[in-house]
Amino acid sequence: KPSAPSSSKQNLFVVMGVADRLARNSATSAAALRRYLAIKKNAASIRMDFDYMIKDTVPPLTLFDFGRDEDVSDFENKEWREGNDSDIGGMSNANIEVISEKDTRFLRWKGVLSNNVPANTRAVRSGYCAIQSPIFPFGGADLNEWDAIRIKYRLEKSNEESRRCVVNLKVQSFFPDDLYSGYFPQKTIKTHPLKPGPEKDADGWKDVILPFEKFMLSSRGRMKEVQMSLDSVKLEHMGFTMADGIDGDFQLDIANIEAICLGDDQDLW
Repeated sequence: KPSAPSSSKQNLFVVMGVADRLARNSATSAAALRRYLAIKKNAASIRMDFDYMIKDTVPPLTLFDFGRDEDVSDFENKEWREGNDSDIGGMSNANIEVISEKDTRFLRWKGVLSNNVPANTRAVRSGYCAIQSPIFPFGGADLNEWDAIRIKYRLEKSNEESRRCVVNLKVQSFFPDDLYSGYFPQKTIKTHPLKPGPEKDADGWKDVILPFEKFMLSSRGRMKEVQMSLDSVKLEHMGFTMADGIDGDFQLDIANIEAICLGDDQDLW
């Protein structure tokens, strides 16, 4: 019969565990501070260089770009978080990884969605997978100069016509459970005759543009009866949810995410 660890060994294990958690928290805090300073500096630089008297729209502000080493570092430090219904006994599961392909480095989110609810589990309903971005601390990233999100993405060919993904924005709010949700791919896109809509490139990449005014307010997975428009945006974090009710495989690649200003073109999206 193996002997129980001595009290000194138990104390050592506790100290090692605490030290490990502190190290992870310190790394996370340092990365969060870096993101806060970087987004604040980049936004301030754009505002300073932008001439409101001459130009119509503010240049884009990059939120996440897996071509940047610091964003890959955040991923490696597990600041992109995953959540699947398998965590509570469901059968959906997915994972994320950073991949380099040709000249593009991107996040790949791949998994299987199942709406089956197994017996004898905590799951009441099933059929979702989700990921959440790293946070922007200290009140979030101020995006009030911009009015939309642009995502460079690619869906697996078999998913292009059927799958629909939810984009969630967590903004500064008095209500901690509030989320604003948009959807893509969009079923129909209005286009200006002189400004055609985005086309897929040779490697399958597309841009989707989601105006803030089109996002819907939800709380704990349910749309709120009283909708509040997303006028003031201080982004704390964002995420993606796959819960379209379709059983089977899915694969979504994300290269970068930007805040953009549509200006007078906002009604086209």
